[in-house]
Amino acid sequence: MRYSRRTTTICSRYSWWTATHPSNQDVSSNSRTTGSPAPQSPTVAKSQEDTHGAHLLMEPIKESAHLQDLVEAIEFGNHKSAIKEACPKLMTMLEKECGKGWQLTVLPIFCLPRIPGVVVGPLGLVDQETLNKFGHRIPKNRLTHDQSYGFSSKQSLNKRVIEDCVTLCQYGFALQRFIHMIVALRERYPQARILLSKFDFKLAYQRVHFRAESAFQSCITAKGIAGPELALISLRATFGGSP
Repeated sequence: MRYSRRTTTICSRYSWWTATHPSNQDVSSNSRTTGSPAPQSPTVAKSQEDTHGAHLLMEPIKESAHLQDLVEAIEFGNHKSAIKEACPKLMTMLEKECGKGWQLTVLPIFCLPRIPGVVVGPLGLVDQETLNKFGHRIPKNRLTHDQSYGFSSKQSLNKRVIEDCVTLCQYGFALQRFIHMIVALRERYPQARILLSKFDFKLAYQRVHFRAESAFQSCITAKGIAGPELALISLRATFGGSP
């Protein structure tokens, strides 16, 4: 059985809040009787901060190691899945992302070493299946940005991300945790209505935009795909990044 990661995350956060703040009353009754604002989840401030652009907090790397990794990344190019019999598909996907403002094509590859802190990761293409409106399985390709690929330093972008600064995301065993949360809420609020929502964000990763520094840390290249060897800057969160 599969569980919704995002729904589980929401319930986990609310469950954590109610468990660690026993003095808080039911949101609806508290705001009606006392006029005080409803308690905020501890992730609200983080979410408000991210509206100015997501920022990747990472462990530092020596400049010599960083430049060596960059040279190797440019030389390596992209994974075979992206360049072997997949160039037309991949170019179509990249053109679509550029048209939507998810990627920015601004410079040739040889200019990358001039940008402070720039990080390049290889592209890949994964064959998947999805359902059409009739419920039939149809093939689907997913573009991946391998930010775990290690070069000489073995310090990939994903490995250097400070996990303690990343918003907590829990998944798995969702039904068990839902039941525990409902029982705990009923014991604390015997008369309150308990509501549970389930939803999904379409293209969730592309809805999170990067700050400038993090965008330059999520670059890709069109090397070996087609046309001129250009570098693309990821303006939105990537499918393959640790955060």
